[in-house]
Amino acid sequence: MRARGADEREAPTERRLTLSPDAEAWVATEEPAMPSVEETPPEGNTLVARYFREVRQYALLSVGEEHALWAQIEHCKVRGRRALYMSPVALATLTQRGQQVARGALPLGQVVCTADQASAQQDTLQTPCAAALDALTILHTALQALQTQRRAGSGSALERRALREACARHWHQWLAIWETLGLPASLQTAIQEALDDALHAQPASPALRAASTAWSRAQRALAGAKTRMLQANLRLVIAVAQRYRHRGVPLLDLIQEGNIGLMRALEKFEPQRGLKLSTYAHWWIRQAMRRGVGAQSVLIHIPEYLSLSAGAVARSRRALTVALGHPPTAVEMAQHLAMPVERVERSVTPVSASVSLDQPLAAEDNRTLNALLADPHASTSYEALVQQDLTTHLHRALDDLAPREAEVMRRRFGLHGKPSEPLRQIGAALHLSHERVRQIEAVALAKLRHQSAPLGVFLEP
Repeated sequence: MRARGADEREAPTERRLTLSPDAEAWVATEEPAMPSVEETPPEGNTLVARYFREVRQYALLSVGEEHALWAQIEHCKVRGRRALYMSPVALATLTQRGQQVARGALPLGQVVCTADQASAQQDTLQTPCAAALDALTILHTALQALQTQRRAGSGSALERRALREACARHWHQWLAIWETLGLPASLQTAIQEALDDALHAQPASPALRAASTAWSRAQRALAGAKTRMLQANLRLVIAVAQRYRHRGVPLLDLIQEGNIGLMRALEKFEPQRGLKLSTYAHWWIRQAMRRGVGAQSVLIHIPEYLSLSAGAVARSRRALTVALGHPPTAVEMAQHLAMPVERVERSVTPVSASVSLDQPLAAEDNRTLNALLADPHASTSYEALVQQDLTTHLHRALDDLAPREAEVMRRRFGLHGKPSEPLRQIGAALHLSHERVRQIEAVALAKLRHQSAPLGVFLEP
């Protein structure tokens, strides 16, 4: 048994599962109520209605029909595995992986997947696997010899019948050993890839073509049976999606997330538990939708545990407001939820809702929200007129100065359309010392104070 992932550790075991109110109502009724087209959001109204019409075409499955369909799925899986196990490349692929395990380049868990592997040690599993590999090698040699005798076509009818029965017994032993090993999906994929490569290299080989054809047919039948099972449970996804509407995610996106959860539940469900798929899938659908809401509803991703805490705090606030007659404090909500006060305060508003500046103001209005916001760096019309008037009076005042004084003032204060320059740079440009430039600047400023009275109106009081 392979190590469980994070999602599998969170999922409840099927033995403890009970039908939730939504799932129980969905299973009990023969035609669950689906939301009408009028209840769907205005955007995507046509797409939602079209999707609902398609879902109504798929009939629900009774308990007996679902069990029969699960039996068909398991039969298709067995057909696919046996097609790979009986292919000419199966033993070579397993031998190659066994050699990698012997060298320590590959862990044994990626080659076999036994029922007690979680508590077994590497050495205790390696001995049975080596014995199974030796038995497969012996059977492979015996099958080749029997097939050679059968192709020769010599002997009586009884002898040929005995050869066929011997081949059948050997193949049954072959498949029994392979099924005992319990190969993981990664090794089955490796065998399938090796089969495709061998068929590409030898397209005329009858054994390779037969194995590839059998595997392809089993996969097509398996995909059809799984599709039928998924289609019969699409209404459950729609029923659960109604609970997560108006949370910042469109209804169709919620349904898509729920469908992904349904497919994941289909891969992990164990029908031998005796339950319906809808019972187990309800948890996976809700989990997928919660994660979709947390990832798509806001620009900043919120962890799932924080989203759940925020929802619990919001429900507690509404309940306490009705019970107490006033908005509850963080301490009261923490007592009601048996939660630390710090966690309640952190879950009140995890992330504020964001609004796009490019969204239109109305359906018939082409203007965006950005058009209504003022630019803090932009100047008003009054400020522009004042600046223009100041520039005109300043240039007139500079014209009253001597040419050298005006040039120094323009360079010193950046009035010539360029950044201001230090004294040494001005002196180098005018072939003067920086002390002389400072004296010229002082004389020019004194003249401007006495001769440029109109500039005084621009000074702040």
